[in-house]
Amino acid sequence: MNTAGIEHRKLDFIQHFLRINEASSLDKFEALLLDERKRYLENQHSTPLTLTQFNESINKAEDDDAHGRMTNAHDLSKQIDVWQ
Repeated sequence: MNTAGIEHRKLDFIQHFLRINEASSLDKFEALLLDERKRYLENQHSTPLTLTQFNESINKAEDDDAHGRMTNAHDLSKQIDVWQ
């Protein structure tokens, strides 16, 4: 299915979802979404990195640090305070 078709289906689903007035129906959707999210995360982390991928990740992190593309915990905390 093409991207436009998927986007149309999502919008259609959201419109129907917004019309739901029963808490039990919302509970079922929340449980389904949670299950799908867990399954997605499990699939994302089920394949271990190869040694090459691991080393590339380390090299990228070191390069980010060397070029100032890192945020320390203190600065991140200050940024989060502004969000609220």
